[in-house]
Amino acid sequence: MKRLEKYEQVTGKTIGDSMRRSARLLAVNLAFSTPPYGNNDSSRKLGERAVQNDILRVYTPAAPIKTKFETKILSLRETARRFLTRDFDLRDAIIAAIDAGNRIHNRHADNPQKKTTKKSKALGQSDLVTILKNAPGFNRLNVSTGVDVSLHHKTRNAYGRVRKGWKGREIVYNSKELETYIKEKQELVGMTKAGWAKAAVLVNAPVSNALRGISAWVRRHTDHVQAAVKDESEKKERPLYTLTSKVPWADKATREAAYKEAKRIAREKFYKSLNKEIREALKKARAESMTSGATA
Repeated sequence: MKRLEKYEQVTGKTIGDSMRRSARLLAVNLAFSTPPYGNNDSSRKLGERAVQNDILRVYTPAAPIKTKFETKILSLRETARRFLTRDFDLRDAIIAAIDAGNRIHNRHADNPQKKTTKKSKALGQSDLVTILKNAPGFNRLNVSTGVDVSLHHKTRNAYGRVRKGWKGREIVYNSKELETYIKEKQELVGMTKAGWAKAAVLVNAPVSNALRGISAWVRRHTDHVQAAVKDESEKKERPLYTLTSKVPWADKATREAAYKEAKRIAREKFYKSLNKEIREALKKARAESMTSGATA
């Protein structure tokens, strides 16, 4: 407390303003420490890749899809083509059923695809279900028309990631829908960080840009999340500033060790800034005193 009192006496500034600047820095540090860890494009790509990998552990596309990152996960069509080398009839039946309702990328030597219609999709999916049900090694697979979002939610752990050891048996027949679902989820990367970005704004620190140090891919979500701040900086005994991210899963997204480290860094920066301002104010006061004395 002595240092805080000295700060006010020497600089003429309030502890509140200094604490608000420090609280903003804490919010920025918490955003940095929230997965995907970091603040640059590499961090964004890390998050987008994790989203893609998690979703493809739950769902398998019937036909090949375009993904942002290279993946080892094969579509059912690619699996049949590549590994059914002894039962050509089964392979061709699976491929034909899939092709009836999907636009296929990289068809190689296959025959030109006929126009896809609602009828061909329905027939193709029902055919595929029948074929797989009677094929050893494939009969435990479930074929759904589109993405059953509830399954994705069901497989995630407390930290929002698909549980380790999960073995997906869900085939998405309308593979384009799965491709779109992955892209939509990748667009949400940075939203958990944005809860702290929102807090940085609400702090109302005396700075020119409250979101300085936070990347655009995080800032884009700031208007879509909620946060809260509690200002108790005027307390004489123990001034406090409390930040809360109201993103529903925020408390589980970041590990306790990361929270502690973010607070440690913010506290360190706060006192470093405090000491610097005290030194500069004392230096200025001495210079003015010497100038005043010389004039006299």
